[in-house]
Amino acid sequence: MSWSVRGQRDRNAPCALELTLPEGLRPVEHLELTDDDLSAVNSADVPDRVVPRRATARAWRGARASLNLSPVSWNIVRFAPLSPQE
Repeated sequence: MSWSVRGQRDRNAPCALELTLPEGLRPVEHLELTDDDLSAVNSADVPDRVVPRRATARAWRGARASLNLSPVSWNIVRFAPLSPQE
């Protein structure tokens, strides 16, 4: 498992992360905790306002993972062993 925090607020500043995985691992999931409203919080009325969501801006290529990180976000990437067919 790997995690990253991005604290840059400028939405026009791209941030891409390239990972080279150890042999025998593959990325299986990228979760991101972010919100456009930096003061957003969970409440009794809206308990799921800020929750981890599956990120969609990613590319897995063999042992390499390319991720685009949203501004002001917490990210986690989960890895698993390769299956015998891979």
